[in-house]
Amino acid sequence: MSASTEPSPTLLRRSRLALPTNKYRSWGFTSEAFDEKEKSTIRFADIVTRGASAVDPVVLEYVGKHYSEDEIVELTMVIGLANLVNRINDTLQIEPDLG
Repeated sequence: MSASTEPSPTLLRRSRLALPTNKYRSWGFTSEAFDEKEKSTIRFADIVTRGASAVDPVVLEYVGKHYSEDEIVELTMVIGLANLVNRINDTLQIEPDLG
């Protein structure tokens, strides 16, 4: 089974931007609304979300231009927790409370 290249339904429901799926793939990578640190964070989150095996020394060096080792660990934990919550919500078909 291969990982999906589409954002999770929970992510789309939670997004107040309601980005069309076809625009999801490039909005963070090319937008002028984000500085280089923010773009590297979006790219890193995307890579971590797609699969830990994609995180190699080149990726860590890239994100390390903007974050310390401790910050990379913390960022990875936050990304992993968000993915876990999304997976649980998707599996149980729980609608997020957007309050």
